[in-house]
Formats: sequence, structure tokens, C-alpha cells
Amino acid sequence: MNRIELTLGGNRIEDYTVVVKKPTEATVYAASELVKYLLKATGKALPVVYGEEERGAKRLIVLAHGQAFKDGFRLRFEGERLCLTGNNERSAIYAVYEFLERIGWRFFAQKASYVGVDHGPHTWECEKLLSEGKVDIPSDFSVEQEAVFDYRDGASFALNDEAFCVKLRINAQTWGSRDLARAQYGGARTFAGKGCEGHTFGKLVPIGKYGKTNPEFFAELDGVRKTEGVDWDNAPQLCMTNYASVPVALATMKEWMAQTPRAEYISVSQNDNRSFCQCASCRASYARYGYFGTLIRYVNEVAVGFAKAYPNVKIHTYAYAGTDDINDSVKAHKNVMVQWCPTRACRNHALNDRDCALNRATYGKLQTLSKVANEIFVYDYRHCLRYAMLNLTDLFTLRETMRTYAELHVKGIYSEVNIHALNQCTFEELRAYLFAKLVWDPYMSEAEYDRHINEFLEGYYGKGWRRIREYLDRWNSIDPKMHYTSFYGAMISDEGKYIRDEQGNARFAEFMPKEEVAPFCAWANGKFDEAAREADYGQKLRIEIARTNVVWYELFHRMEEVMRGDDEAAKAETTKRCRDLCSRMRRFMMKYTVYIGMTNTTYMYDDFSLPVSQWRYANDIAGGDPL
Repeated sequence: MNRIELTLGGNRIEDYTVVVKKPTEATVYAASELVKYLLKATGKALPVVYGEEERGAKRLIVLAHGQAFKDGFRLRFEGERLCLTGNNERSAIYAVYEFLERIGWRFFAQKASYVGVDHGPHTWECEKLLSEGKVDIPSDFSVEQEAVFDYRDGASFALNDEAFCVKLRINAQTWGSRDLARAQYGGARTFAGKGCEGHTFGKLVPIGKYGKTNPEFFAELDGVRKTEGVDWDNAPQLCMTNYASVPVALATMKEWMAQTPRAEYISVSQNDNRSFCQCASCRASYARYGYFGTLIRYVNEVAVGFAKAYPNVKIHTYAYAGTDDINDSVKAHKNVMVQWCPTRACRNHALNDRDCALNRATYGKLQTLSKVANEIFVYDYRHCLRYAMLNLTDLFTLRETMRTYAELHVKGIYSEVNIHALNQCTFEELRAYLFAKLVWDPYMSEAEYDRHINEFLEGYYGKGWRRIREYLDRWNSIDPKMHYTSFYGAMISDEGKYIRDEQGNARFAEFMPKEEVAPFCAWANGKFDEAAREADYGQKLRIEIARTNVVWYELFHRMEEVMRGDDEAAKAETTKRCRDLCSRMRRFMMKYTVYIGMTNTTYMYDDFSLPVSQWRYANDIAGGDPL
């Protein structure tokens, strides 16, 4: 590892003492991280003192914090004191990491991709000190930053380590996937209740308790009130025009707040299905306000009662799967925060691309939503559910899309990738790193974004990183006119309709003509080979993980035709390559599809001659055409 000769305003780092003005678990942790990484970088161990007493030290690095809601910090000299001040306890830790990045540290990847797994390939911790030689932080040094998005979270195997998430300024925990709320990390943005970040109708008004006594609380379907089903995905929706269930919901919400008194959000949101009430009252409401407006009217009723006791807690609801018919017929209560789940945005174009019909519609819905609600969150699906090994082509549109979210007053982002995988071949470590940078500052320049990409690739994949960059550059610019959705990798026409095959199924997005697949994959494999020749053992593993998406892509497009042919040698070679793909999946703990990947994904190991395109992918298209 590099060593540097560090000076602050021309003074040697070893002449400084770290002072923690108001010791808390978070600021003590911040000080320990500062001292640890300075020792690694310089070989110098700095003393730390706690409290107002400075013990006569002249040159100080002072850690302090306030109590502001917004995450932000200030780094500047006051005389010979370098002050690292956070808006809050969490931000005090961010201030330390910002300083460490300024002297050359980069935090690219966590220790391991796996939780509770003690075998298989690990990513291993990837942290690098990029600087060498003399490094000086000048006496006029001054940095002031504030997060653009208040709620920053991503569900990914690359973001499941709490300490690493803090380094990337991830500040929320959705679905209880990790414990960022610990005092050591300065707390996190959290929802009330346990596992109640969404799809809560069934929990707020339990059907097991009220189904028999108050069937009118629940959806009427085919003329009958549905009073069975207990899970968030199969319980019927509430009857959203029957406000008699509101007191029950409020009572449950108060119980959740008692369990989690520091929660800043509480969810009043639909179950994860389309079993919406079809009673006469609801149908009349849908006709006037739409499903979305009907939902907002119900949530507003809840908000009026809840705000009396908890005026500072935001009430969360969804615009999703049935309630995404966003309109401005109803204004949301000032305490209601709407989270939109854009399942059908085009991932080949930026959100503000006016030439893309899908994203014009997406942009328009967000514009409307910004008129309806004071605060907006986005539930961003940054992966392909059907084809989990498909590397999406959105790497270079992500910066513009995140900036557009900010301009449309989005305050929170939850980015969901392949949530059921232990590893994946779609550059998720890079994507997690870039997401974290952008969710803090989507207004960074193109040059800065490009620098983040290159620094990561060099740090993570080694000296041959430029070959990986060449692959990413070419893949992400294959067909600028193509439209497809991330959810199902389904190809979309210029008019925003699914392009279907003869059986009526939505076709897989054609990233390139079939005859170009083999030459492209041969070129890509050559680039991976070149990169691997300059890599150490761990970097070689990472390169082989990334290469797997090329192996899958070629077999998906070519294997079926080969296996239908008469060339026995070609069949044998292709079967061997399929066996290699399956071996990679097992070795690297990958899943090839998401939803059915939770059950049986082993059948393809019984017959390696089964074409990859005929595997059991999650093939259902949710609903009709996107537009």
C-alpha cells in the first residue's frame, strides 16, 4: 500500500491532536476511523482527546456536530485547527470520510458480498490510497456539502455491510436488510414498525382480526367482500372509500411508533397485488379520482388524525401497480410522502430524454406527482428481474436520470437491484459505488462521474482496467435507438408498446442483430483475457465474475440454434460451454432469474444441452402495455 507524507497547512500531521468536542458513539467512531486511516496512510498515530479540554495542544483536528435534519458537513481551517463539523452525528462521520478522500483514500467495495456464508468467492475489501509522496491540505482549504437526497438507500449484495454503507453515505434501511440505525453510525432514516416500509394495508387493518367482524373494511371482488389472506402479497386491499377503518389503522400506527419512537416515516400503502375493491362506492371514486386519487383520499384521512400526535413523521404511500395512474385530482396532505415505483421506465435512455416515449410518460408522471405531494420518493428498479445476468445499458445515463429526479423535487431514492442474489455478474459493485456518489450529489460534472468510474475500475480490476472500460463503453452504446424496461428486459417500440413474438410474448430486448452476437462476444472475451493477464488473484476472480454476463449473453442468443442443427461437434462444444456457465453460477453463487430463483434453479444442471434461452425465466409481464 502507498504511504504519504501528509501536512496540514504546511504542518506535519504528527504534530496534530484529534479532539472530539461532544463525545457520542458516532463521534467516537468517527475519530477512530480518522486515526486508523491516517495511521495506514502516514504511519503516524495521532492522539485523541474527548470533551472541551484540549490539554494544551496547539494544532488540532476538531470533530463536532449539530442536530440538523439535513445530512451535510463543513471542512475548514480556523487558524491552525482543522475543523470537521457535521450537521448531525451521522454527518460528522461523513466529514471524516470526505477528509480521508481528499488525501487520497477510496472505498470501493465491502469485505464480502455474502452474509452468513463462509465459503465461495468473496469480493474482499477493496480500499485504496491513490496518493503518493507529499500531500498537503492548504490553510485556505474549505469544503461545505449537503446531501441532495434526504433518504439514500440501495438493496444490493454489494451494499449489505453497515460500515461500508456509512463510508458511501447510505443513510437509510429499507426492509430491515441491515442495521444502520445503530448509534455508532449516527442513526439512520427509518420507518415505524418492523418490516413495515411498504405494502402495509394488511398489517394496519389485520384481516385475521377484522375479516369476520368488519368485512366492509376489505375489498369487494365479484360482489363478495374478501376476508381471507394474511400476507402482504395476497391479502385483499382495503376498501379505500370506507373510512371507518381509519381509526383501526391509526391505532396500529401508534403501536408502531411506540416500538420505534425515532422513526421519521410510517407507511400506509397498498398490499402487493391488484385486488382493489370494486364496490359501487370505490368504482365511483375511481371514475372521478382514479385509483391513485382514491388512495390519496384514504391516506389523507389517516394523515389528519395521525398528524395531531406525530406532526413531524411523514406518512408514506405508493404510486404502484394499479395506483400508478397518477393525476392531480387530489392534493396530498402536507405530511403525506408519495413513493413512485416506475417499473416501466426505459433503461437505455435518460429519464429526461424527450425522444423516448416511455421516459416522456415517466417524466410527465413525476411532474404531476410533484404538484400533488410536497415530498416524493422513488423506488428505483435498477436490475432485470427476468434476466438477472443481463448487464443493463444505463451506466452512462444514470447521472442524468438522477439529476432529473432531483430537479423534479424527489427527496428519497431506494434503489433495488437483484435482491435475492448472493452475487451477480452485472458490475453491481461499480453500480453501487456510482449510485452512492450520485444520490449524494447528482449535479457532479461528467468529468467527475467519469473519474469515479475509472478510479473504481482500476482499483477493483487492476492494471488492465482499461480493457474493462472499453467493454463497458461499447456495451453501453450498442443501440441508442433501442427501448427496453429493466423489470423484464422486454423490448419496447417507439410508440411505447411491447414488441411481441408470434405467441404474443414480449420479446427479449435485442441489443444487437443476431449475426453480431458472436463477434461481439469474442471481442469482449478478448478484452477480459487482456485484463486478467495484468491482475492479481483476487482481481482475476472479479474479472471472471464480470465475464459471466458475456458467457450467458452469447449462449442465450446462439445455443438454441446450434442444438437444433446437425453439427454434433458444435453441439458438444456448446453443451460444454453451457456446463461452464452453470459451473460459474454455482462457483460465484449467482442466480439467472429473480422470482423463480427463490425456488428451483437446479434443474439446468441435470441437462447441460438444454438451451439457455429455454431456462425457466420469470416470464410474466405485469399488466398490459407500458403506455
